[in-house]
Amino acid sequence: MSSSMKKAFALIIGLFILLFIGTYFLFKVAFSVYTPPVQKDYFERGLYYKDTLKKIAEAEEAGWTLSIPGSERGVLPQKGTLTVVLTSPKEELKTADVKVKIELPATQQGSQLLSMAPVDGKPGEFSVAYEVSMATKYEVYVSAAFNENKMLRKKIAVHFQ
Repeated sequence: MSSSMKKAFALIIGLFILLFIGTYFLFKVAFSVYTPPVQKDYFERGLYYKDTLKKIAEAEEAGWTLSIPGSERGVLPQKGTLTVVLTSPKEELKTADVKVKIELPATQQGSQLLSMAPVDGKPGEFSVAYEVSMATKYEVYVSAAFNENKMLRKKIAVHFQ
């Protein structure tokens, strides 16, 4: 076999070895930064989508509103207390489970799910202390399940400073 043929075989074998080493590192990096689904029960939530829409429609028909005082300008401090107000001119609030999710769009980093507590002496008002790590634009999702069969949701874009 000539020396040029030996060099060609050595080059081909060397390139195959580099290909396998590169593929190994590609998979190693890909699996090391894997993030699981954001919500483990995402498929179950989809099954109850129509029920959720029905509960929201019932709440809106009954005159229920969900407001977030202080968020009208779309700017909030990085650390503070978030307040949510549930009101209705027709019904009294009996029970409520209010949650807020503060989420940095397109990433799981900085995402927080917080349960809100009722404010003493102020029916229909709920608050929670929060702190976000970066001063940037976040999406805030508020969901309130109340009076056994009603639900309201609200999404706002907020720039935390």
